[in-house]
Amino acid sequence: MPPPVTKWGPDGGVVSNGPRVPLIMLSPFARAHAVEPAAGSQASLVKFADVLFVLTPLAQLPDEAAARVTGRQVFHQDNLGPDDAMTPGIDDLVGAFDPARLAGQAAPLPAGYVEIPDQNVTRLPAASGMSCRSVGIVPTDIGLGVHNEIPADFNPRPATNPSPQRPHPAAAGAVSRSH
Repeated sequence: MPPPVTKWGPDGGVVSNGPRVPLIMLSPFARAHAVEPAAGSQASLVKFADVLFVLTPLAQLPDEAAARVTGRQVFHQDNLGPDDAMTPGIDDLVGAFDPARLAGQAAPLPAGYVEIPDQNVTRLPAASGMSCRSVGIVPTDIGLGVHNEIPADFNPRPATNPSPQRPHPAAAGAVSRSH
């Protein structure tokens, strides 16, 4: 699934969060065995720091507020500037924490809770029993029945397993057409 377009740059180019990447929360105060479904971005870490340390969000600082006005007036776009406060859809990560642990009503998780046994680190997930399938994670496309055709020449590890070099079609006598 392509990442959503969050805004357009001054040059008309797309500004996006890029591919979705999961964030793993490691904290003695985290919720255990939970997936926080809120969408965020790298800006979520800044927004979390704003909440945790009671800071004025970057987007509300005077220079940034003036830049947002310029963004609306000159580029006809809202939310140009830092995504830590005023941009919809940016989570602050607070939902990943257990309220009882934060309030001291439940014990923090021990450090050993996040330790990964060596046999799981040194072997591929499917061989260690820690694959997505073994823990019940189903990719969205599979869950929805969307078939993704993998190209025959796809190589997910080009640096460690280089693809064989093939001659360019034009060099092999193929006719090249420009569109």
